[in-house]
Amino acid sequence: MNYTPYSLKETLAKANELFIKEGDILSPEMIAIRSSFLSPRQVEEFGDPRLYLSFLENLVNERHQLSFPEETDLNRRYFKDCIALKDLELSLPGFQEEIYLAETIGMLNTLKTPYYETYFSTLTAMKSVFSCQDILDRTLKDFYGMMLKSPEPRLPLISAIARQGLFYREISLTDEQVIRGLLLSTLAEFMKPEASLKDLEEYLSREKAFFLNQTDLIPWTGETLPTLLADRMIHINIPSSETGESARNYGETKSQEIDSDFLNHYAENMNTRTYLADPAIGREEEIRDLSLILISPRKSPILIGEAGVGKTSVAEGLAYALQKGNVPDLLKGKKIFKLTTTSLLSGTKYVGEMEERMRKLMDELARYPDVILFIDEIHTIVGAGSTESSNNDLSNMLKPYIDRGEIKLIGATTSAEYHRFIKYDQALSRRFYPIHIEEPDRDLCMKILEGTIPAFSIQTKVNNPFGPGKTRALLSSLLDISSPENQPEDLRTHWPELPLSILEMAFSYAALVSRQNLEVEDFIHAAAHSNRLKKSVRQDAGKYFLS
Repeated sequence: MNYTPYSLKETLAKANELFIKEGDILSPEMIAIRSSFLSPRQVEEFGDPRLYLSFLENLVNERHQLSFPEETDLNRRYFKDCIALKDLELSLPGFQEEIYLAETIGMLNTLKTPYYETYFSTLTAMKSVFSCQDILDRTLKDFYGMMLKSPEPRLPLISAIARQGLFYREISLTDEQVIRGLLLSTLAEFMKPEASLKDLEEYLSREKAFFLNQTDLIPWTGETLPTLLADRMIHINIPSSETGESARNYGETKSQEIDSDFLNHYAENMNTRTYLADPAIGREEEIRDLSLILISPRKSPILIGEAGVGKTSVAEGLAYALQKGNVPDLLKGKKIFKLTTTSLLSGTKYVGEMEERMRKLMDELARYPDVILFIDEIHTIVGAGSTESSNNDLSNMLKPYIDRGEIKLIGATTSAEYHRFIKYDQALSRRFYPIHIEEPDRDLCMKILEGTIPAFSIQTKVNNPFGPGKTRALLSSLLDISSPENQPEDLRTHWPELPLSILEMAFSYAALVSRQNLEVEDFIHAAAHSNRLKKSVRQDAGKYFLS
């Protein structure tokens, strides 16, 4: 890198220019950045003025998405680790500034949980192991997902497993898919509740002996990984850890029922739904973010995305994970209740009735601290219940309870409604941490459709008789016909809602005539009767599925 060698004075001047340009210098986030990261000592400590300014600008640009620790020591530790990460990445070939800056933001978000040190040590170890950015990202996400599910005493095991990747490099293992497979298999083995650090050390010692006795490492590739794992397992011969009282109890969850007439009347317990398939296919990262914010004591998450992209599905995905016990320990036993403002306000005709109902809701939530409220279309709480004589709407009544940490909320709204109703109210918006739900791309949408077919089949009692190739071809045609250019401009529907609704209708057409198997004609009928497609497209739907 050939960065301009700014002087200390020039660097500080450009940093201050950045703050002045933003015009938000007295916001809590800007104060946190200035006090923790802007000083002559920090510039000199960072060691690279040009990259330091990029780092500072990245924090300023992302400040609305971040929640800086209140303790200055934590921010200073984070800053030192950002410098350590920079030095490591500069020592590796192919330094990319944008990747480094993204990783520093990820580290700052992790600093709000007990997992920061483990995340940082895992990241720095893996940066020295993986040169392929895609494999690095996927492996790091897998490890981070396991961190969120693990209590603090188990975190040193995760760090130790990550560092084993350095040994694989030392013995000249070059196929990074093989290294990834070895790391994940070890991680799966030692995330059982009865595993200890001593057990892991013995396991890794035997593994090292196994590899050092091998002379034909080069032929091992991703294709031969299963055989390699089998050979390693036979050599190490670790007894099965499925036995024992702790293993039998691992993952068990408390009853999902809540004995509250009030909550069950005005809200729906999403944990007790029957999910025929994972409702949030491909949304693992968003669910991890959701779990992270729910663990944090100072914020509640708000899901922001356009209509149809799957905001509610992400909340359902967390409820599904809670059903399975596949969540961090701090979330186990939690229940998600879906509340609508209309149900809460219906029938409140007289002054004081809404306040009384809200007080009752808060009393019930105090009785059941494991309940998390999910409010879809959360922008509707602004102004809800206010009268000509009182501005005490639902949002103002909720604020103090969120502030004191007495309730946890998950909100969902569109980007336009968020900026119109939530963000303009600074007292309300600072209580929420935005999680942006993007429209899935074609590959992810294909996975969602494929993963939902079994659920539609069970619901309609209609089988999918097509093989994998034909099924994918039909789903690909379904995505083609539901593309934006084929939709009316005033009825734009985002993926995956439109292709999912047409797929569901195709199964329904077969069920309507009591047919046991799905046919191509069912796709054509479903598309031809969808009012979310242009008339010309509906009339010519056959060409998409018969070609």
